Formats: sequence, C-alpha cells, structure tokens
Amino acid sequence: MSARHVRNFEAEGVIRKAGRNRYALPGTVAAIVEHLRAGLATKAKASDKFRELRSQIVEIDLAAKRRDLIALAEAEAVVDFLAGRFGTALDALPARVTRNPALRRGLQAEIIAMQNELAESIGKAAEALGGKQDALFGKTTD
Repeated sequence: MSARHVRNFEAEGVIRKAGRNRYALPGTVAAIVEHLRAGLATKAKASDKFRELRSQIVEIDLAAKRRDLIALAEAEAVVDFLAGRFGTALDALPARVTRNPALRRGLQAEIIAMQNELAESIGKAAEALGGKQDALFGKTTD
C-alpha cells in the first residue's frame, strides 16, 4: 500500500494517526479491511440492482415483441372504436325493438341515463389512473 493510499484513508476518516507518520498497525489494518469490504458490498448491491433493472428491460422488450404489450395509442384507438360501435348500437336499439313512439322514448331515456352513468365511471377511472391508481381494482401502484 502506498503512502498516498494511507493519506486518502486518513482524509476519509477510515484510519487515525498514532503519531507523526505513525499508525497503530492492528487497528489500522482492521479499519482498512472493513472499509474495503463495505465498499465491495455497496458495489455488489449496485451491481445487483443494475442486473435486476436490466432483466426488467429485457422482459419488457420481449413482451413487446410477443405483442403482450401494445402502445398506449393503439390501446386507446381500440377502446375508442369499440365504445363508438357500442354507443351506436345502443342508440339504434329502441327503433329495432318497437314502433311505439312512447316506448321508444322510454327506452331512449334509459339508454341515455346508462350512458351518463358509464361516462361518469370512466371519468373517475381516468382521474384515478392519473393519480397512479389501478382504477379497476382499487390498488395503489408504485
């Protein structure tokens, strides 16, 4: 070990001088060994975390390639398409069920009420998702 290393360990507070250019050998060696072990443990933890994050990235990439994951815009487009088709089908339902104008108006009023309830639920879910909540299951996400 060089004199420079010893000065660095002293500057970091790892070891203390016993006198001018003198150090207590047993305590100094033990302190340096402990300091080096702690540094290795910290590096090992950082390396483990890096490996874990890299593994997660690989899993996400594989899921995207298998099409287990899709782009948010693609998912939104599918939801918009299905919601539009469903809304159109509901709007046409009273005319398909009856020719009676009073019954049609009653059915249409029920459909509108149901659509308003659904819109309110979707709005609440969107707010919850914006707050990093799983709106469908009520769980907080990290």
